[in-house]
Amino acid sequence: MLITQFIEQLFLYLNLSWGVIILIGDFIAMFLIALGFISWLTDRQPIRGKRMIIGGILLFLIIQWMAISSPLMLIF
Repeated sequence: MLITQFIEQLFLYLNLSWGVIILIGDFIAMFLIALGFISWLTDRQPIRGKRMIIGGILLFLIIQWMAISSPLMLIF
């Protein structure tokens, strides 16, 4: 009985931390995209800005794929 409670608590914390990781990843992706657009449009560093936009979009897509999949599915 003690082991099943431990496993239930572990899954609860895993799901909670999974949501936090997804939230932080979304904010970082949006920040990269916004910073890339600012860098690109101000002609400060247009090549680096374009790379940041592409990187932000790729990060956002990966995070969204992770959000629709279960953390247990990625482990096993």
